[in-house]
Amino acid sequence: MKSPSSGDPVLRKTVFWALAALAIACGPKPDPHAEPSDLPDPAELAGPPADFSGAWISHDAAYGAFYLSGRQKGTAFSGEMLRRDFSEESPQPPFFGLITGRVQGRVLQATWAIVKGPQRKITLTASPDGIQATLRGWGPLEMRRVFTPADNPAMQGMLASRLPFQTDGILERKKPPSNEIRESFAGLTFLPTTEPGKTEAVVLVVPLETPRRISTVRFKKSPDEPTSYLFDYEYFRESRLQSPLHAKREVLIGGSRAWWITNLAWEEDAKEPVPTVLLGELYLQDPNLETKPVDIVELARRTPTGEWHPSASYILLNQKLFRVQATFENGLPSKVDTQLIHAPALDDVLVVQDASAWRVRARNQALVLAKDRTLPRLLRDATTQEIKGLAQRVEEVTAGVEREHQGIQERVQQAPQDDVDAVKELAQAYRQRLDAVKAMLAAIQAELAKRAK
Repeated sequence: MKSPSSGDPVLRKTVFWALAALAIACGPKPDPHAEPSDLPDPAELAGPPADFSGAWISHDAAYGAFYLSGRQKGTAFSGEMLRRDFSEESPQPPFFGLITGRVQGRVLQATWAIVKGPQRKITLTASPDGIQATLRGWGPLEMRRVFTPADNPAMQGMLASRLPFQTDGILERKKPPSNEIRESFAGLTFLPTTEPGKTEAVVLVVPLETPRRISTVRFKKSPDEPTSYLFDYEYFRESRLQSPLHAKREVLIGGSRAWWITNLAWEEDAKEPVPTVLLGELYLQDPNLETKPVDIVELARRTPTGEWHPSASYILLNQKLFRVQATFENGLPSKVDTQLIHAPALDDVLVVQDASAWRVRARNQALVLAKDRTLPRLLRDATTQEIKGLAQRVEEVTAGVEREHQGIQERVQQAPQDDVDAVKELAQAYRQRLDAVKAMLAAIQAELAKRAK
């Protein structure tokens, strides 16, 4: 008897389909809880290939944070993908691996080759708002592209993210799955520390919806740190390096090489999701290296009409005082100028608040120089009416500094033990400012008394 493989072709086909039906009948039953098929819709495969180049981010309460960065040439895509878990209950080490795949229409079908782990199949589907990633074994995941200048100039260098918040708009730092996931912007910034010349890298989080509270999150340095967000410093740093707003600007300050990088900041209770302050970060080493700024100053504030109004700030470098001011072109900073100062302008120094003890001390030094060098010339040349107006202004600043100093002294009593020294240092810096403005007010009042005789 002939075998089916060597007989009639019709008989071979009949036997084949019979065996296939038997295998299906006897094989494993479909799992009713299995994920939907990740096979792309034929309609999504039509048309020219979508562009998946750039960086993408997703924060999901169930899966943690995903970062995808890659380049597309024609239909070929290659890049890197990192997954970090922000669950305190089941912390996972980060999964890092290479992504390779091909694009057809709006679909990228790729393989994620995890270092020291299994390969995973991934299907990415482009949409106007972002991409939906289907990871074999995990499920669908919404990812958003890193915002570029063409997308939103106000958010250059920041990442679109989805993070958990409390109902009052404060970022939730304990258990993300139990809270509301909201759209946000997140970006790398630096904060001054109590030690001159030292700054700390943090993530700035800006919710897009109200109620809005601006938050800063420290990068997790050890598994024991009480924070649930395992943000990746290098990923945020790379996003800034790709932003024209954060382009480094090399300058000479007092004959020494230095670099400026501009960055964005928000008031804590900002009413709109657009930055209200433009900062300047001063570096004494090339920012492309593993460096942090040695100083941070305010360069401008946004006006109610949305334009930047330049601010004047001061830095101390090599025991010398320099004035810092930004120049703008087409609404964006084009240059940061520094000028050695011997007699600061009074408008620059008559300020109540600064962001840190370090910044308070720098402006205090400018305030003392203004009292000793600028004020005598002004009192000699100004009219009596002009001096009376100056006296009123300095009285208002003195009252404001005194209130600020009193408030900080009260904070000393309530501060946690780890923060007491920093708050005491801030109180001392404001005490020095209060003494300086009082001395300036006394000199002005003495000149008025002399002219009244």
